[in-house]
Amino acid sequence: RGRRPAMIQRHSELDLSAVSLPTSKLEMTNEPHLLPKLYSLFQLSVQKLHPSSHPDSMIQIITFLNILVIERHVLKGIDKPMLLSDVHDLFKKLWNILESDVSFLNQMCVSLLLACQEDIVPYEVSSADSPSSLKLWKCISDGFSTQRWKITIKTVDKLALILYFMPGGMEGLTLNNWKPHKYIKLTLAYGFCQMVRLIQSKDSIVITR
Repeated sequence: RGRRPAMIQRHSELDLSAVSLPTSKLEMTNEPHLLPKLYSLFQLSVQKLHPSSHPDSMIQIITFLNILVIERHVLKGIDKPMLLSDVHDLFKKLWNILESDVSFLNQMCVSLLLACQEDIVPYEVSSADSPSSLKLWKCISDGFSTQRWKITIKTVDKLALILYFMPGGMEGLTLNNWKPHKYIKLTLAYGFCQMVRLIQSKDSIVITR
């Protein structure tokens, strides 16, 4: 479970062999005309990403998306309406992929999921200055508010994966090794409090989890 599966080309759904990316952030800054092209690749990658796909295919696509989002910060140059629609679509898919039993795939999902949330925080935060409008907050809140214990358990597992695989692990928040937006910190703290609350649940299956 903890091993990274080999990359099997026959399962690939997205041919990225011909893609040429900037070699540095400076190069990207000096060539803003690249942003529309890179965002088109971003959209294509999101469309090709399916939770039911073979893990090798998902790993290949998520690796490419990580390059675009985390290293190149492509999302910061896109108009708000298009940004929120595409990123929310990606976020939903990543949230579902976290149910995978391939730990390396889960780790990659966590990094990309948090990076996406980081980039769209300014667009999601309401005038009330509250993190409750964040996509991550809503996913966690919906999962813990449901009366269906299977969904609750899945939410517990996903939040545990995020806390485990986020940059620096749990120490990433306490030692400031990772400096996410304050609302992401509050969202993860909210999720952790919800997990603690479940210890008092009447459902023994949930408590055990």
